Amino acid sequence: MRISEKTIEINFSSKLNYYYNNNIIWFGLTQKQEAKLGFDICCKLKGRLYIFQLKAISKILKNGTYQFKTPHHQIIAMQKLSHKSARSVFYVLPDFGNTSELMKLSKLDNYWLLDTKQISRISEPTCKNGKIRKNKTHYINMEIPFATIYSKPVKVDLTALSGFSNFYSSSGLLTSSFNNDFDNFWDMIKDLDKSTKIAVEVPEQI
Repeated sequence: MRISEKTIEINFSSKLNYYYNNNIIWFGLTQKQEAKLGFDICCKLKGRLYIFQLKAISKILKNGTYQFKTPHHQIIAMQKLSHKSARSVFYVLPDFGNTSELMKLSKLDNYWLLDTKQISRISEPTCKNGKIRKNKTHYINMEIPFATIYSKPVKVDLTALSGFSNFYSSSGLLTSSFNNDFDNFWDMIKDLDKSTKIAVEVPEQI
């Protein structure tokens, strides 16, 4: 059975939290008030923010390539955030798409991170005739260890989630940069999809 983005989110969050000794606080942006509560707590902990936009496979091409979809406005919003700090805003692309594949997973290597700071200036997606695609949706083809974003091809590197430890403590958006002001934080993330997840690193001494 094909799995949903929600299933991917739950398992991704669970695995990453376990991998980092339950040292990460998660909250989803389904409602403004819930997001506000999460941010207030995070500010007090003086942690760092890592923003993840999780995607489910939308199609498997004839050559076996996994294809994902993402709206143009979302890429632009995530690019804008990534300019504040490298290695802090990611698309998460799984290399599995159904329940039978999911049940066999035991490691983090089946989730791949696309650092949005890598994405160069990207124009609105077009059809074969050159006109702007009505749904303004980009396709992301995953060809590990790379991914290509269309219409005009933009090739970017992918990093296995297990490699997240390489920049776990040296990156991320400092919560202090928002001056403990939730309105500043909300202005920053309001253009993201509601399924976006934010992880906050909790200082070891807490």
